[in-house]
Amino acid sequence: MTQHYLPHRFLPLLFSIALTAGLHAGEIPFPEALDRAAIAYEGLQRINHDALIIGNGDLAGLIWEKDGGVAMKISKNDVWDARLDTRLDPPLPRFERVKELGRSGKRFPKKGKQVLILEKGVTHPGTSSYSQPYPCPRACGIVQLTPRTAKSDGGQDKKPVRGTVDLRRAVARVERVGPAGESAEFRALANRNAFLIRTTMDVRLIPPTMKGAKTRSGKSDDVEWFEQTLPGDVDWPGMTFAVAMRRQGEYCVVAVGTSREGVEPRALATVLLGNLSEKNVSRWINQHEATWANFWSASGVELDDPLFGRMWYQQLYLLRCAIKPDALSPGLYIGAATDPPLWHGDYHLNANIQGLYWTTLVTNHVDLMMPYHQFALDLLPRAKWLARKVFDMDGAFYPLTAFAYEPPPEKCKAPNGRQYFHHEWGFTIGITSFVVQPLWLEYQYTRDQNVLKRVYPVIREVAVFQSEFIDRCPEGKGGKVLLGPSVSPEHRGWTPGLKQNYNSTFDIALFRLAFEAAIESATTLGRDAELVERWRRSMARLPDHPTSGGPEPVVLDMKDARPTTFNLAPQMTPVWPAGQVTWMSPPAEVKLFRRTLQRMNWGKIVAWAWYCQYRVRLHTPDAFEWTHEVAGSRYRPNGTFLCTPEPHPFNDMGYAIEIAQMAMVISEMLMQSAGDVVYVFPVWPKDRDAAFRDLRAQGGFLVSARQRQGKVIQLIITSTLGGPLRLRSPWPTIIAKLPDGTSRQLTPDARGIVEMPTTRGQKITFHEQ
Repeated sequence: MTQHYLPHRFLPLLFSIALTAGLHAGEIPFPEALDRAAIAYEGLQRINHDALIIGNGDLAGLIWEKDGGVAMKISKNDVWDARLDTRLDPPLPRFERVKELGRSGKRFPKKGKQVLILEKGVTHPGTSSYSQPYPCPRACGIVQLTPRTAKSDGGQDKKPVRGTVDLRRAVARVERVGPAGESAEFRALANRNAFLIRTTMDVRLIPPTMKGAKTRSGKSDDVEWFEQTLPGDVDWPGMTFAVAMRRQGEYCVVAVGTSREGVEPRALATVLLGNLSEKNVSRWINQHEATWANFWSASGVELDDPLFGRMWYQQLYLLRCAIKPDALSPGLYIGAATDPPLWHGDYHLNANIQGLYWTTLVTNHVDLMMPYHQFALDLLPRAKWLARKVFDMDGAFYPLTAFAYEPPPEKCKAPNGRQYFHHEWGFTIGITSFVVQPLWLEYQYTRDQNVLKRVYPVIREVAVFQSEFIDRCPEGKGGKVLLGPSVSPEHRGWTPGLKQNYNSTFDIALFRLAFEAAIESATTLGRDAELVERWRRSMARLPDHPTSGGPEPVVLDMKDARPTTFNLAPQMTPVWPAGQVTWMSPPAEVKLFRRTLQRMNWGKIVAWAWYCQYRVRLHTPDAFEWTHEVAGSRYRPNGTFLCTPEPHPFNDMGYAIEIAQMAMVISEMLMQSAGDVVYVFPVWPKDRDAAFRDLRAQGGFLVSARQRQGKVIQLIITSTLGGPLRLRSPWPTIIAKLPDGTSRQLTPDARGIVEMPTTRGQKITFHEQ
């Protein structure tokens, strides 16, 4: 992964996405609701729990109390200590060796807690490159604000520091700092990689400390700066970043530049400082607020539920703080609360990175999908190499974990092509299919063929790998294969004799999704006719989801699997994220997955938003209240969430950004479009009023609706591309009023669904007859 900013050749694609999204730039739909969601609380003592968060999609700042004042820890998405010492790793595992060990019935060899898939006669101490603190994102330093007044003049007890974030304008404020109660105002400027700070306190820069890094600092004229060079390895040259600061009166600007941006970092940071004239500062603030106003104009909600109303806006705010179209994707966290971060702050491909981007679609921020495109495309050459090296197959196999700036493996001097592939969970075969899911979901929401052309290479190569894999699977019953061997994602591991290493529901559902994506993509683009036929044949050989049998069966995560405690819920994958089981599925199938969800043993620590989404997608009677309780018990005043309301080390790890998917969960309570059928207020309580504007539905539709006193009183749908609209009518009889003033009466079918053609840009108002 070698890109930071997207190349100029992708600017037409951004323009295409903007057109598909409707070019926001309108009024904010519900400004009062947005303002009510402002963040405000007292006590910013712990950076990993209580920090105010600001960001522009590349820069991020965590603001907390430190050393008698306040500080802001700054980070930038492209600043990584990208060293990877694979000398500590065993040789890359071989798929044939996995099958051989399974057939023997012996236990897989272990060193400590690690499972080693080694060739005969090869030994290894059981260490790995993952035991090092790198590779990982690194902090860029701290901006320390220290009160100038040493003593208070009132003698009264000091009140706690108060922090606020105005979401509409993306400005954070702290008050009552120090004995005299001083204050400060922070912005991560939306249109330049710089922080604008307003304060009367003293301000200084503190460089980060890291073993092996080289730091220079100095001051020239009115610019204070430091520059830090992070070490490299035999395949990674290292990188340099610079932080510069200029102050004039109450205003201070802090900028960051990196060597990944193609120029000398300190020179870039200095240029970004600009000058702090009153005119310049006013212009920066106006541009910053205009960018955020444009962001908020894309969609909005107004809910008769204060908690969900705050969560929806706060989660979108954090999402935009973390990602923007032309920046490198963040890893597991926003900001650098811990340095180095837990789990290397890397890209986890079995859940986390996909979860970060889901919310962008239904909330009509499809331009924010661009960093995920770039991530999947940058990693594609390595995925193709892994498919050949580990499996001796064509196509692409994406790994469990990935890091920024991974060089071409064929050119690497380090062992194993500089590839970390040690943990047995890396053999969850469906992970590579999961990489396709956000890309295909985006196409379903936009029907933008320019996007499809760009990401088709990923979809194609994954489907090729899947066909290759299926061709080497053991035969099952009725012409189906035993899909595997594989490992349940983040559960179990290899078992002797491979008895439980086949037919993972996770793998089956995501293989099917990737095949369907590849077949429709190739057909739409007029490509790869022979492969399309191969993919169809392969998909026909996929087995059914494994179940427990008996009078009240449940879906299992693996064939013949014994009960266990789950983090993720692999057996619920057909509901989400595969989206194959919906409210329109046969009642017996819906009942089966509802029963599975009710009876499974969830660990209640991670992936809790997924469990909310399962209920929302299945329209369970408890979906609203269950989600309210689970999310509310984890909600922190700064808009983030705990992993669990009980004390747990994971709660101290910082701010996992993929949890922004809660805005998706709330949006889908208001509007769903699974199966390309628009359904308004599917699980929103009848006794709570609600309204939303321009939520995005599959098929490229923007939907606005209002529910009052249990009845839908407004429904407007805009077709961004044209094509058939399918709508689950909220009324027994329904009239569609077209822009030319004519009306059409529509007759719902047995499921309440109506269908009508639309044209590009057509805005249709529906009402009860």
